This record gives sequence, C-alpha cells and structure tokens, in this order.
Amino acid sequence: PCGKPTYLAPNTQNWVLASIYFEPTGTRLSDPRRRSLHREVRDMADTPELRRELNTLKQDLAALRGDVTTLSESSARTAKEGAEAIYNAAKEATAQAREKLMQEADALMQKVKTSARDVAGTVKESGQAALHEVEDTVKERPMTSVLTALGVGFVVGMLLSRR
Repeated sequence: PCGKPTYLAPNTQNWVLASIYFEPTGTRLSDPRRRSLHREVRDMADTPELRRELNTLKQDLAALRGDVTTLSESSARTAKEGAEAIYNAAKEATAQAREKLMQEADALMQKVKTSARDVAGTVKESGQAALHEVEDTVKERPMTSVLTALGVGFVVGMLLSRR
C-alpha cells in the first residue's frame, strides 16, 4: 500500500477483507497477494490509535444521543406550552366576545323596552284622544249617536244570525 495507513473498524475490516479477494476488474486475486492484503488490513485494524478513536466515537455518539433526547424533550415541552398558550388565548377571546355580546344584548333590550314604553304611551294618548272625541260627539249630537249605534248593532246582529 502507498501513503499513510488508514485504521479500520472491525465491521469495515470484514468488508475490506471480503472485497480483497477480487481485483477491480472482477478477477480473483492470487493467494500470496490476498494473504498480504489480509495481513495489512488486520494490522491497520489492531492499533491503540484506532481503539482511542473508536472510544472517542462511542463517547461522541453517546453525547449525540443525549443531545437528541434533550432536544426532543425540549421540543415537546415547547410544543405543549405553545398549544396551552393558544388554548388560553382562545379561551380568553371567547370570554371577551361573550361578555361583549351580553352587553350588546342588554343595550338592545333596554332600547326595545324604551321603544315599547314610548309606543304604549303614544297609543294610550291616541286612544284617550279618540275617546274624548267620541264623548264630545255624543254630547253634541246625542240622537245621531244613538241611531248610529242602533244601526251598527242591527247590522252586526244580522251578520251573526246568518251563520
């Protein structure tokens, strides 16, 4: 091999060992060449530097797992807090809308009551004015009023008796 040797993990080592039986062209390597490559791969894989590197990788992987766990817990907590905030805001907005609607309904009810009182007062005044007019007419022309009442009574009696 040329250059500085590369250190390989055991799984990579097995893959390399399995692949050295063939040339890139697909022809099988001769036994001495294969044995030589096999020794080189085993020598590269069994060094203190490789073990240190593997231990460092294991520690980094464990730290990464911890970071991912912390990140997922933090994301879940943040999502839960966001959902709670949205729920509380919607609840508050609903309460405010309800309160405003109740106030508007009360104001409308007061307007209706006031309008009804005004209409009742107007009707009462109109009725009293009409009653005074009838009373005045009866006082001015008593005979005409009695004959009119008699005629109206006769017509109503005839209509009711035909039924």
